[in-house]
Amino acid sequence: MAKPVWSVRFIHQRSPAGTYSYTVPIGKRAVIRSITFAWVNSETREFFVRRNGVVFYAGKPTGSTYGGGGTELRQVLTAGELLELVLQGADTGVMISGYLLDDLAGALRGREHLDYAPLEEGEDPAGSGGGDLDVAGR
Repeated sequence: MAKPVWSVRFIHQRSPAGTYSYTVPIGKRAVIRSITFAWVNSETREFFVRRNGVVFYAGKPTGSTYGGGGTELRQVLTAGELLELVLQGADTGVMISGYLLDDLAGALRGREHLDYAPLEEGEDPAGSGGGDLDVAGR
C-alpha cells in the first residue's frame, strides 16, 4: 500500500522582519526540499532557517537592487519539531517547501492521538497466537 505524500509550502513570507514558524504535526514527517528567495530594494537581506532553534541554512543575497535565488536540500523534521524562518530585513521574501509524509514511527511519540496499544512482554506481534517456529522447516 502506497504511503500518502503531500507537496507543501511550509512557510511563505515577505517582510516584515521577524520569526515565522511551522510545527510538524503528530503522525507526519516533513522533508524540506526547496528554499527560494527574492528581494526588492533592501540593503539588509539576511535570513536564517532553523530546525528546533539550530540554523541549517543561512541566506545573505547580494548583488543588484532586485534579485532572487534558491537551494535544494533534504532536511528532515519529525513530528513535533519546529521549522523557523528568521527574516532580518525588509523587502525580502522567502518560501520553504517540500513534502509531508505519514510517519507511523513519528506518530508513536503522541500515542494518545492513535488507536494503538503497545505489545505486552512476550505477546506475539503477528497476533496469531501460534506456537514455536520450526527453523529447519519440518
